[in-house]
Amino acid sequence: MIACGLDFGTSNSAIGVARDGAAALAPIEAGSTLMPSAVFFDYETKGRVLFGNEAIAAYVGQTEGRLMRALKSILGSPLIDEETSLGGRKVPLATVVEIFVRHLKDKAEAFAGREITAVVHGRPLRFVDGDDGADARAQEVLEAIARRGGGAVGALPDFPRAGG
Repeated sequence: MIACGLDFGTSNSAIGVARDGAAALAPIEAGSTLMPSAVFFDYETKGRVLFGNEAIAAYVGQTEGRLMRALKSILGSPLIDEETSLGGRKVPLATVVEIFVRHLKDKAEAFAGREITAVVHGRPLRFVDGDDGADARAQEVLEAIARRGGGAVGALPDFPRAGG
């Protein structure tokens, strides 16, 4: 079993693995171990999905598509059960979160040189201030995404990952 540590943040994310007997942060974007928590669905190139700074650059460069940020903030909100329109299709917001988490997992697996089979998620003191139920729900949703392995990328065949 190989495990990773995932810090899925509202603004930025990082992921680490055990490598050569020590914990190490995986390079997840252009050699950097920290990446903006952003995903962009590029409509101009038949729906290619971009992540992090590349996602933000596409949006700022006025590429036609959809930028999504602060994905962690919807975990404890009723929005997590809603759908959003991506390229004319309705997609559950939980699937969008899974796509982002799966991207991080793919990067960590490439760095580790093997499949990751367990994850330890960093958890804020509170996902949702002042609402114990929503806070618990946010943790449940994140755990469910981890159990599925963030594998929802396959559910969007028209949205290949960056480079695809």
